[in-house]
Amino acid sequence: MIRAAVDSDLDAIVRVHNRARPLLADTVAALRARRAAGVALRDDVPWIRLVAEVDGEIVGTGRAIEASSGPVPEPGVVYVGIEVDPAAAGRGVGHLLFEQVRVWAQALGADRLRCLVDLEDERSVAITRGWGLTVSQAEEEAPRWNYVLDVTRLERARLIEMLLPGIEVVALATRFDDEAFCRAVHEVHDEGRADIPSTEPFPATAYEDWRAGELRRAGDGGVTLVAVRAGDDSCKAVLGASAAEPVAFVPAAFVDWTVVRRTERRRGIGRMLKAALALWAAERGIDRLDTEVTGDNVAMIGVNGSVGYRPVKGLELFEMLLGD
Repeated sequence: MIRAAVDSDLDAIVRVHNRARPLLADTVAALRARRAAGVALRDDVPWIRLVAEVDGEIVGTGRAIEASSGPVPEPGVVYVGIEVDPAAAGRGVGHLLFEQVRVWAQALGADRLRCLVDLEDERSVAITRGWGLTVSQAEEEAPRWNYVLDVTRLERARLIEMLLPGIEVVALATRFDDEAFCRAVHEVHDEGRADIPSTEPFPATAYEDWRAGELRRAGDGGVTLVAVRAGDDSCKAVLGASAAEPVAFVPAAFVDWTVVRRTERRRGIGRMLKAALALWAAERGIDRLDTEVTGDNVAMIGVNGSVGYRPVKGLELFEMLLGD
């Protein structure tokens, strides 16, 4: 049965989405924000959100939204998202959802459909092409900004070898009552983020806002691991840190950031933190760690590779023209 989604469907929608599209998965924090907003997409443009049920269980979800508003308006374009739980694949659920949103878009008067497709998922790519969509630009290898670590395949002994003598790794959550320590981590966080290659510089953060975010991260089941010089209680004892956010409903986490104090770089601290995060994930039954690194961040790409992260093909925009 295909029907309009209601707010009480939201958890099931996110569960299906996260299982079907890991590169676009919602974290626990994102799910909380979605619960507050409900299933509505926008209040200034036409949209539709559907769910597919089999025996009363939601196994698929579809959405479409017109792109005539926003920072870069695209009149006549409708963006579509279709997800089906992998356990229900092969039953035509996705095609039924796609046909519903295609008919809706045509009735709206749209002349083009667009959707993002995970190129790593060859089955989804084939299905999307089968529905009549093609790559919307010259087909070439997408920039590899997405990196994945299969935690279940890692050798614990190899990760332990990456830990450095004289340096301890502690969870920030165990030191929240130490104001000086937290401020030192915040200092390293802002210093490190300022040096991360990006299209726009990362702005400095207010300590109170940063600390509130870290409290929230810990409460969601995430972690910020801090590398500290053993036996040193000064503010310079904090050498680096790395943070991970849990993904909702699936055994995965997103590595949000990894930073190292400028004076301590090229000593293996970044690799040590990444290895410690992998050990943390393994101990908690997390099977997969995802992260994003721009192509010009050569240092972090090397760190990821040394720990075992592999680049994935990433997302590509597909489209189709709508007839009368």
